[in-house]
Order: sequence, then structure tokens, then C-alpha cells
Amino acid sequence: MFDRLRGGLSDGLPLLLGLAVLANFGSSASRVMLGPLVPSITDAFTVSNSVVGLALSGMWVAFAFAQYPSGVFGDRYGERPLVLVALAAITTGGLVVTFAPTFPVFVLGVVPLGAGAGLYLVASTSYLTKQFDDTGTVLGVHGAGASLAGFAVPVAVAAIAARFGFRAGLLAGTATAPVALLLFFRYGRHTSPTPGMNVRERFAPDAFRAYLRRRDVRFTMLLAGLSYFTYTATASFFPTFLVEFHGLSTTAASVGFAVIYLLRSVLVPVFGRSSDRLGRDPLLAGCFAVGAGGYLLLLVRGSTPALVLGILLLGAGLSFGGVITSRFMDDLTDEERGQGYGFANTVANVVGSTGSVVVGGISTAVGWPAAIVLLSGLLGVTVVALVTNSLLGNAG
Repeated sequence: MFDRLRGGLSDGLPLLLGLAVLANFGSSASRVMLGPLVPSITDAFTVSNSVVGLALSGMWVAFAFAQYPSGVFGDRYGERPLVLVALAAITTGGLVVTFAPTFPVFVLGVVPLGAGAGLYLVASTSYLTKQFDDTGTVLGVHGAGASLAGFAVPVAVAAIAARFGFRAGLLAGTATAPVALLLFFRYGRHTSPTPGMNVRERFAPDAFRAYLRRRDVRFTMLLAGLSYFTYTATASFFPTFLVEFHGLSTTAASVGFAVIYLLRSVLVPVFGRSSDRLGRDPLLAGCFAVGAGGYLLLLVRGSTPALVLGILLLGAGLSFGGVITSRFMDDLTDEERGQGYGFANTVANVVGSTGSVVVGGISTAVGWPAAIVLLSGLLGVTVVALVTNSLLGNAG
């Protein structure tokens, strides 16, 4: 009976999507667990926000540079092995970060966290795109796994850290990845490799230039790069901002951080599905405009309504993930999606990965208002770019 049940489930698309959501939860949990614990990390290792920001940017750089190889090797060997390697890397990095005796070892640990997440993102996106037709809806649901992690994990790790120490919080944040690894190994649907594909050709400069010559791909990379910059900076330092600028406790700041991800868990799939019907660019412009306003409201001190509204607007504004991914996929053919998305998203995430170090440095040197105004301004630039693109007749 149980064998038949397992066989039926393992062949079903609902289980496949569920496994991917769990894996995405684990991938995101390993990164969002760090944000609420930045004050504890700086105290434990006696380092500044700017130094932690540099380390976290290293994580996001690894996240970026893992994506193109993920697309290539996913096309060559099938996406399932890449998903398994990614989850194994995340598990390993999480354990190193948790038990790091010194800050240099901690920095070494965040690299596989980022690299594993980058491998997972591209491989799983291509994997799901090949299995399902309504990509906006499916990728939105898949993205909700990351959003749910952002909702649940910060509060959980902050509460655990407050009682048992920050290392216990990090261990809790790492726990989902190995579970997802085992389940995906057991139930994940196998994918077909492409034995005749020449991997070396995929890393030749001409392969990159072919995508850079395409205006639609370049424009999506611009939108993604600027929006990823704001996201990585927020994911890394938002709880610290609430503690240092608004005077909240670590637990209260983690709750505010979690609200952003709660909204994202609801709105990412909604916006992804809506973009299938309404178009990608109207949804993106709305997200970016709302997010820019949310950042500015967060600069109002001493007003609880402004703080709450700013957090809500920011949560809605950062719910662009399913839409921007779908816009990438719209730019590419079925044959290009593994390699093309991997390359384009790598370029965008290299830009985005600088968000942590830039905002950490600005907050240390100049103060939080300058850092927040920068983030709001960058989202404003994306809105202007989308409106201009639409007026030129190139809307997506």
C-alpha cells in the first residue's frame, strides 16, 4: 500500500512542485537567517556592519556566479543532479557558518551558502519551466517558498538566539536544507541529459555576446540588477536598520522583517499569475513604485503608523520575483532557457550582490537615511526605465 502511495506521489506534478517549494524554502532560509543575527554576529566576532556587509556581499557574489554554470550543466546533465548538489552545498555552508570559531571561517561558510542558492535557483527554474505550462503561476508558487522562509525563519532564529545563543539560531535556519535534499533525492522526478552538448562552447565569449546583443535581454538584466541590489541590501540589513534607526528590539525588528516576507509569500504568486494576463511590465512598475514609497516612509521616526505602512509597502514592492523571472523566460526560447537564464541572471545578480557591502558601508560611514534614500532612488530609476520602454513600444 505504502509503496503504491509513494509511487503515485512521486509521479505527480503536485508533489514535484511541493518538493521544489520546500527546497526553495531551505535555500532561502539559509540566507535570511543571517539578517536578524547581524548585531549578534558583529558582537561575537567584534566586527562592524561594513565588514559583515562585505562578507554577505561575498555570499551574494557566489550566488550570482553559480547561476550560469548551473544553467549549462543543468542542460548537459539534467536539472535534478544540480538541485541535489545545490542543497548539499547549502547544508554544508550552513553548518560551517553555525560552528565557525572565527570570522574568516564564517566568511568561508557563507560562500557555499550563496553558491548553493545560485545553483538551485537556475536549475529549479529551468526544471519547473519544462514540467509546467503556466510559468508565471508555477514560478510564483515556487517563489512563495522563499517568501515563507523569510516570514517564518527570522522570527524563529531571533527567538531561538535570544534564548540559546546566535549559533543555535543559525543551526535552526540551516535545518530545512538537508531535509529537502533527502526528499528530493527520493522523490524528485528525473530529467533528461543532453550527452551531445558541447559544454566548452557554452563558456566561450561568443555565447555571452549573443545574449548581450539582444535588447530585450539587456533591458531585463537592467531591471533585475537594480531590483536585486535593493533586495539583497534589505535581506542583509533590514532588521539591523530597524534596531539602529528606529530603536526596536531584535525580536521586534525580526517581526517587522517577517511581515515583509509574509506579504511576499502571498503576493509573489498572485503577481506572477496576474502577469500572465496583464503583462509583466505593468506589474513590475507597480511593485517598484510602491517599494520606493515604502523605503521613504521608513525614514519617518517616532511614528508607528508610518513605520507599519512603510513595512507593508516594502513587502508589496519586493514581491517582484515571479514576474521578473517570467520576463527573463519570455525573452528566451525553450532551448535557451537553461543557458540564457543562467547567464542573464548571473549578470543581474553580480550587480545585485553589491547591495550588502554598499549599504553596509554607507550606513557605517554616513548613516541609515542616505542608505535608504539610495535604495528608494534605485527603484525609482526602474520605474522611469519601464515607463520609457513602454512609450517606445517595447513593453513586456
